[in-house]
Amino acid sequence: MRTQPQRVRALGWLGLALTLSMTAASLSLTSCAARREAKLRADWKQAVRASETAQGGERASDDASGGDAGAQSSEWRDLEAYITRIIDQVSLGLATISMDRLADSMCAEAPDVERLKPDGTGPRVFHCTPDPPQTILGEVMTLELSDNGEVGLVATGLSEESSAQLLAQAVESVASWCEDTLRETTHATNALYEFHTCLTPAGPQLAVGRFPEKEDERWQFSLVVLIPG
Repeated sequence: MRTQPQRVRALGWLGLALTLSMTAASLSLTSCAARREAKLRADWKQAVRASETAQGGERASDDASGGDAGAQSSEWRDLEAYITRIIDQVSLGLATISMDRLADSMCAEAPDVERLKPDGTGPRVFHCTPDPPQTILGEVMTLELSDNGEVGLVATGLSEESSAQLLAQAVESVASWCEDTLRETTHATNALYEFHTCLTPAGPQLAVGRFPEKEDERWQFSLVVLIPG
C-alpha cells in the first residue's frame, strides 16, 4: 500500500485532469475519441472471452462464462449502488455538504486526513476503506474525498495492463449510469491521461479514467463523482 502523501499527490493530479476536462469548450466526441472508446469496449469484450476460454478446462464452459460474468456484474451492481449513495448526498452542491459527515457516512472506519499542500495548508483529502468495501477485477478500491469537491474510488500501483482492463470494463459498465453519452475528454499536456465523463441524472458529473503515476511506471484508476460547485 502506498503512503498517504503519495495518495494525496495522486488525487491532486486527478483534480487537475478533471478541471481541464470540464473547462473544455465542447464535450462532443471527436472521431479519434470515438475510435478509442470503441477499442476500449472491444478490448474488454475480448478479455472476457479470453477469461471464459481459459476456465474451460476446469469446468463446463457455460458454467464458467455464467459464473465469471455474474461475478463481474455483481461487482458493478455493488459499485453502482455505492456511487448512487454518494450522488444522492452531493447532488445539491458543494455549499450544502459537510465533507466530514460525507466521509463518516461512506467510510468503513475513521478516515486518514491530509492536506494537499506540503506545508500542511490547503484543501483536505480524506482516505478510507469504503463501506461496504469495493473490489473490481481483484483490485481493492480506496475512497478519497477532497474539499475541492471530488469524491472518488481509486486503485493505485497498477500495471499498465491492469489499469487498461479496469478502464475498458468501466467504460462498458458506467455508460448506463449516465444521463447522456459517456464521452472521452483529452488532457491538455499528457496524452497518457485517459478520461471519460458524463452527467448523471441527478446532476453531478461522473468521470472514469486512468493515468500514469510518477513512480515505478505504475498507473492509477479512478472513478470520481464531481460535486457541483
